[in-house]
Amino acid sequence: MIGYPEKIDAWDGVNLALAAALVFAPWALGYSGDRAAVGSSVVAGLAIAACAIVAMTEFTRLFEEVDIALGALTAAAPWLIGFAHDRAAVHAHLAIGFLVMLLSAAELFLLRRRPPHASA
Repeated sequence: MIGYPEKIDAWDGVNLALAAALVFAPWALGYSGDRAAVGSSVVAGLAIAACAIVAMTEFTRLFEEVDIALGALTAAAPWLIGFAHDRAAVHAHLAIGFLVMLLSAAELFLLRRRPPHASA
């Protein structure tokens, strides 16, 4: 049986680290010359970081759902914004977007399956 940890803040900490990686990805991966890709990385990274920080403090369920949506938008950004020609930017957005979605969905799943007597 799956245990129910008292807090799953460590998962939000991973999302926070992923957000930081996305913010610095343009310079680390060499796509800092593409304004659309840089803007997407920074804005999405800051939004994911804000959600992770708020989820660590309170409103966990709501912000996990928001993080899932942000992860999906981050993964789709290369095509929505128009920088799909830059492979490094596409890979960064896809990898981080899907990881944020996966972690947030798993945390939300565990929070919803938590027995009623367990604290959130």
